[in-house]
Amino acid sequence: MGELQAIGDLVAGVHNDLRSRRHASLRTSGTTSVSASMQLPGQRENENPVLAQHRRPVERPTERPAENYSCVICHDTGWLRKLVGPEVWRTELVRCMCQRESDERRRAEKAWAISDLDRLHAGCTFDGYDGTHDGAASDAAQEWARGECVWLMLWGIPGNGKTHLLAAAFNALLAAGKVPCYTVVPLLLDHIRAGYDSGDYGERFQVVMQAPILLLDDLGAQKRSDWSDEALFKLLDYRYRYELPTAVGSNLPPDELEERIASRLQDGALSVVVRMRGPDHRKSRKSRTRDRVAG
Repeated sequence: MGELQAIGDLVAGVHNDLRSRRHASLRTSGTTSVSASMQLPGQRENENPVLAQHRRPVERPTERPAENYSCVICHDTGWLRKLVGPEVWRTELVRCMCQRESDERRRAEKAWAISDLDRLHAGCTFDGYDGTHDGAASDAAQEWARGECVWLMLWGIPGNGKTHLLAAAFNALLAAGKVPCYTVVPLLLDHIRAGYDSGDYGERFQVVMQAPILLLDDLGAQKRSDWSDEALFKLLDYRYRYELPTAVGSNLPPDELEERIASRLQDGALSVVVRMRGPDHRKSRKSRTRDRVAG
């Protein structure tokens, strides 16, 4: 045990001697210590570097002056946070008023792009419809546009105002911030047939079938075939199963349509069917006379 104690004392002495020589060398040469050479700017003497880092002020990006924004409310982001409950942390993003005009323009452009409504009916309104012809149909169309029923079917003889009411509903939905899709059945089927050649059959059919709001005019005016019946059934059955808002105009009563389609159109839990009894307005319009110039 005495020999081990002697060896331990010898090692400790050598270690202390080497440490003393190293300190003396640093003092005589004037060399800074490693910790001093790595000192952060603004760090106090003998201060912990981590604490010094936290003590330094955080540099924040300079904000643009308010007058440099076109909208001083949202600072040109287009969005604002709105409280949705008594708790401060419960918020949701809402559009700023400065984006309303551009949003409405984009919605209108999208609705017209996916629709087959001609510009002749772009100005149709419910006020412009002569209610003396069929006030019940006008009321039903307005209720559907307000979301008071899911499906609506207007049927009657050609020219008694079905397209006018559907176009008025289309324009009312646009004004309410919706994106409706209007299409005419024979034209839709032509689009689908043409899509077989161009390769966009599925895309066009999906746009109409999955449209948030659909106005389907002239159902029954198409040339019936097994193919057309199947295509229209797939379209209306999808919207029926998912209860998507749909308005239909037809010259035929529901019972004369394809059986499966007729059954869905007359489901009282989902659909309102209105027979329009007005006359053919086209026949009652004054004819336009034109002077013919002899050649």
